[in-house]
Amino acid sequence: MNELNREKITFEWIILEKERKLQEIRQVKENIHLIAGEMLGPKQDKIRGIEGVMSKLSYGLAIFDGIKMGIGIMRRFRSFFVKKR
Repeated sequence: MNELNREKITFEWIILEKERKLQEIRQVKENIHLIAGEMLGPKQDKIRGIEGVMSKLSYGLAIFDGIKMGIGIMRRFRSFFVKKR
């Protein structure tokens, strides 16, 4: 065995190494949380007044239009497989 670079492994060394690794994991977890918050969080420059209302209305209408179109496509798709009487 190569004993030149080998340290004695003691309980104190294991405890210290465990603490260092836990601290490193906490730091990485915090960095991931911050990056995810920046990517997925709301934008900081919120639009106020009538522009904000109009943007929310536009967003709502887009959702409604998407649902309406999805229902129409679903009905047409079903009509291909339903037996006509």
